Amino acid sequence: MGLFRKPRVDPLEMERIKEQVRHMREHLDKAKGNREDVSARLDSIESTNSATHEQVASFNELAGRLSNLGDRLESADTSGSMQPGIDDLTKRLDDVAAQLTDWSTQHEQLRTQLTALDERITSVSTELANQITELGNDIETLTSRTPDGDEPDPAKTNELRSGQERLANEQARYQIAFREDLARLAEQLRRASR
Repeated sequence: MGLFRKPRVDPLEMERIKEQVRHMREHLDKAKGNREDVSARLDSIESTNSATHEQVASFNELAGRLSNLGDRLESADTSGSMQPGIDDLTKRLDDVAAQLTDWSTQHEQLRTQLTALDERITSVSTELANQITELGNDIETLTSRTPDGDEPDPAKTNELRSGQERLANEQARYQIAFREDLARLAEQLRRASR
């Protein structure tokens, strides 16, 4: 008559599993916080990028005005004594415009990378939440089988432990990859600000 008895779950094992689920939920909350931080940084970079585009447009307008002034001076048939100064100013203005264009390109690349990073964080957070939910359901199922005090099914317990290990390993891989992405992004931001 032991075929229909429900297996017993070790209370210490259940507490250990519940503690692991709590730990995973903390990591999920931390990942959500990181996602919000990345989103705020993305907004900041987008506003900086917008300001940079405005400065490039302003410098381009100034370069056009300077070119018109140069044309007017040439047509006035001056002695040419001002031409070296105008050429120097035009060259400097072109250099500044080129530098601003480079900065604008770098900001656009950073914005694209932050968007990709945000999408990756969202994906990882969703995956971890789904896995934690599945693990919680497995624990509830295992717990609901013990009202008569029988031992838990060793195969199910091993399956649950294996699932926990896979989840912990996957979470560690995601954290390492996320930290590497953040470090790479911070380095690019540091270079761009020089």
